[in-house]
Amino acid sequence: VIETNKYVYTVLDGITQFTVCLHQRTCTCGRFQLDELPCPHALAVLTIKHTGYEKYCSDYYTRKNLLLTYQFQMDPLPDESTWNTPTHVLEEVVLPPHGKRPPGRPKNKRHTQLREDGFKKAKITCSNCGQQDHNRKTCKNVRPYDQE
Repeated sequence: VIETNKYVYTVLDGITQFTVCLHQRTCTCGRFQLDELPCPHALAVLTIKHTGYEKYCSDYYTRKNLLLTYQFQMDPLPDESTWNTPTHVLEEVVLPPHGKRPPGRPKNKRHTQLREDGFKKAKITCSNCGQQDHNRKTCKNVRPYDQE
């Protein structure tokens, strides 16, 4: 454990290093902020500082909140045969999906280009003879030699 400043520490765990911020209750491993309980890296920092971890646990994990969760009596559900289920729900039949997926990679829908959506192609005209459907390189019409 290496102290960076008052609240930020770097914890070396073998090859990897983790940054723990006690003020914001975060660690780069993500468990400290996700579980709202100190992760092993934060516990290492708290052990070095000789500080109790209870202060860094969420209030959800306290004995008081646990008892408040279960303060109301919860009755179990009665037997399924005594349930009052509407007839339209009982008559509805849910079937499994049809067939199996074919083997291999699924085919994607092809995105059509603009000219395939109804736009016409531009006509090619020859710069040598002026006719359409070919260009100057493939022109078979010989242009007469201009003498001026």
